[in-house]
Order: sequence, then structure tokens, then C-alpha cells
Amino acid sequence: MNGPKKRGRSAVIEAFSTSAVAQQLRNAFFDLDQLPMAMVMDRDTIFAAIAAQTLPAMGISAIKTDPRCPWQNGVVQRFHRTL
Repeated sequence: MNGPKKRGRSAVIEAFSTSAVAQQLRNAFFDLDQLPMAMVMDRDTIFAAIAAQTLPAMGISAIKTDPRCPWQNGVVQRFHRTL
């Protein structure tokens, strides 16, 4: 059978690179009159550069969830969906 090839896991991960997430953040905050003072995020490695570079450049503090506390991530994700 010559059907379409399934996308591998690496293709999905490439779609959410650190630079892509940082650009999405810039786009999301572009139209706001006032930027938020802080942003709560989990400890995924994709957010390390964002917390160190992108957010401080925008004047936003990064607040990370506690290590090994996955229940906090659910709270953060639900809040971010309301933005």
C-alpha cells in the first residue's frame, strides 16, 4: 500500500520549537495596552529560553510551577486557555 506516511514524533516536536513558542507569545501580547506583570509556566525545557530571554525582554516575570508537581500544570493550562 502506498498511503500517506505518518508524521513521526520529531515532526510534532519541531512544530513547537522554543523560537516558535516565543513568537506566539509576542503575537499574543502585541495588541494589549498593558502587558501582564508575570506569567506562570511549567518546567518544560522548551520554556527555559523563554523564561530567561523573551519574558524579561518584555518586562514580564516568569513564575515556574514547583518541580515534580504535575497537578499544578493542570491549573496553569486551564488558566492559559482563558486568555
